[in-house]
Amino acid sequence: MIFLLLLSFIPAEKEGAALLVGSQQAEYSLNLPSSTLPSYSNNGFKQIVDEKGFIQVKVSNQPMRSRAKARPVPRLEPELADLEMKLRSSNRRLMADQVGTVLNWLRTRIHYSRKSLNSHSPRELPNGKACHLPPEESLIQHVLAGKRADCVGLSELAVHIFHELGINARFVTGVAFRKDDPARLMLKGDVLHRWIEVEYPDIGWVFSDPSGKVNYVEATYVVLGVWGEHPVQPVVNRLFGKEIELHQFLNGFQLFSCVPEFDGRVGVRPNMLFQ
Repeated sequence: MIFLLLLSFIPAEKEGAALLVGSQQAEYSLNLPSSTLPSYSNNGFKQIVDEKGFIQVKVSNQPMRSRAKARPVPRLEPELADLEMKLRSSNRRLMADQVGTVLNWLRTRIHYSRKSLNSHSPRELPNGKACHLPPEESLIQHVLAGKRADCVGLSELAVHIFHELGINARFVTGVAFRKDDPARLMLKGDVLHRWIEVEYPDIGWVFSDPSGKVNYVEATYVVLGVWGEHPVQPVVNRLFGKEIELHQFLNGFQLFSCVPEFDGRVGVRPNMLFQ
């Protein structure tokens, strides 16, 4: 059995968030028919599932080069007043600037717990596909009041804020291997993870993880379903209690520079290295 030693290229001692460039690749196996998991790709992420159940994930952290303009900032909840002020700053000229500001605020202001804290009831259409509904208001208020959330609560709040800004965003359910995890994980409970996908008008959909990854996730993430694209809950039900095994992880991420105004626990995929 192998163990993951280097999943994230974020140095322990630095000022600001790590601006990461390069690529990663990982290979997995799942002892179920290949039709269980979807092949999926977006800007920066590609997951290929073959007929034997082998899964290959490739991540590219090349600059996004999105020139989508920043959205008008509406009046937000009182609990988001400081975020609203940051978003109104004159240097948030692009939508990518706003996405980074929101995700950095979440990592700074909301305490993230890996243990399940926030209740969640799946919302799906009769045909089994996840519905594209606004986030649950009761959960959002619970997170804002307690300043504490798990991956579900963070994702709900992130999507809520982006929808308020007029930015299209949706949920992703999957698995995210952590550096202390063994190479084989049983798919149950806290092993399942929630992150988000944001749509840029000029470059398409891009993953982010509100727990600390801006405009990317690592190759240690395996997609079980994207809400609105796949029948998420039936897949989760079928996989619950099964094992997924990581066979290979190649980390080609490099630290390009730091983003001094961001939290040091955050990693960032660059939009434009030179403007």
